[in-house]
Amino acid sequence: MESILQSSTVHSHYEEYLERYANRLVIAGVDELYQTNAIRYKIQAFHKLLQEFPAYRSRLILVQVCYRRRSALLGQQRTYELQIQEAANACNAQFPGSVDLQMLTGSFFPIHQRMALWRLARIYLHTSLAQGLNLHPQEFLMARKEAGGVVIVSEFANAHEFLNGALSVNPWDISSIVGQLEKAVEMGESEVKLRQTRDIDNIVKREKRLWCSHVIQNLLDSSSEDPIQIARVHGDMPLTDDDVNSLTQHLEVGVSFSFHRKHSWVKEVYQRAASRFFILDYGGTLQSKEGFNRDLKDDFQGVLQRPPSAAMSRVLQRLCDDPKNQVWVVSSSGSMVVQKTLGSFRNMGLIAVNGLKVRYVRLVWLCDM
Repeated sequence: MESILQSSTVHSHYEEYLERYANRLVIAGVDELYQTNAIRYKIQAFHKLLQEFPAYRSRLILVQVCYRRRSALLGQQRTYELQIQEAANACNAQFPGSVDLQMLTGSFFPIHQRMALWRLARIYLHTSLAQGLNLHPQEFLMARKEAGGVVIVSEFANAHEFLNGALSVNPWDISSIVGQLEKAVEMGESEVKLRQTRDIDNIVKREKRLWCSHVIQNLLDSSSEDPIQIARVHGDMPLTDDDVNSLTQHLEVGVSFSFHRKHSWVKEVYQRAASRFFILDYGGTLQSKEGFNRDLKDDFQGVLQRPPSAAMSRVLQRLCDDPKNQVWVVSSSGSMVVQKTLGSFRNMGLIAVNGLKVRYVRLVWLCDM
């Protein structure tokens, strides 16, 4: 990477960018043109930032590079491209020159141009709704190793799990993106360096062989757990006391409180309530951020596409059959995976891809974007 950064090609592109965005603080993003990358939300959040902070209007510019494969130029992909262009046009109409939207055809954005853009940008902005491996945040940090830079990354991205110095956002919440953009713009040099150094040290020290060995060890640790039974027994009887006790042992339950309650109290509240709303997790989606030395999530059910155990399936089905209950399961997994593992439960609402796909009770999957 150092040799690429020092190359004459990168320097030439850097000088070009420097002249084009003179006297502007650059916020940069490079994404493939997929709905799950939520590029439109990113632009809308930047637009709202400029509306709320007049001092930023002549100071900031969002450089958003989108690349799409030649096979994705028609149909729904084209519709999404138009939505992104409309968002950029709306921002530029109110604040001329504030968004530089580049639509490229190809399977990637050339690395020399990318590294030149990272060298210039002060802030990297990422808003994906679901994403696995993406090396752009790490590239940005290495390219800005001397000058300093701030990474803003989606909490639904894999990078969020190990970049502990990055600011995190929920892409569905435009206000959260605006808030983190403001924080990044106003962040002092000492905090920028502190956050960046924390992640660069982690990137440099965790070479490929070490990372692979950690992933393998995580898998071995997971496989040593008791096997999960996949048999499912449905029932339509009301929940028994044993079912409620089983449920409260598996779920974190609270009513306007953030701490755990005794099972007896939960059972009493449950049985007394006239209506109940449950949001359940499949695959560690609602799990808090893991330690930086953890390469895979502790909850592997979503990854391995395993259904709940027989005992939990029985409790869940009875929970769903109670007319007083609304039961929803949220997951970062795709709709096909969620349908395969949980689709047979009656009266259960399903949310996949962190909210992008929704299946209401007894209805087909809908795109909620």
